[in-house]
Amino acid sequence: MITQTIDFEYYHKNLIKLLKKVQDEKITYVVMMDSKPVFEVKPISEIEEEEPTVEDVEAIKKYESSENKEFEKVDLNNIKSEEDFIQFLKS
Repeated sequence: MITQTIDFEYYHKNLIKLLKKVQDEKITYVVMMDSKPVFEVKPISEIEEEEPTVEDVEAIKKYESSENKEFEKVDLNNIKSEEDFIQFLKS
């Protein structure tokens, strides 16, 4: 696969043309601003989905567990008026 660096201004002016090139020719562009890489544009098939970290999985399990008292599920259908909302906030 080909990787090219381009200036941000050039990228901005030629966005549509460059995006077509990315998909058709499988080119990756590294967009530079002030001689520093800002972001990368690559074909979607080349983007790898990140695996969740152990910390992410543990945080999700904690959030979903019934032991987690920090969060409370709320049925918003029970709040029908401003008074109901105020009661909810006070509880």
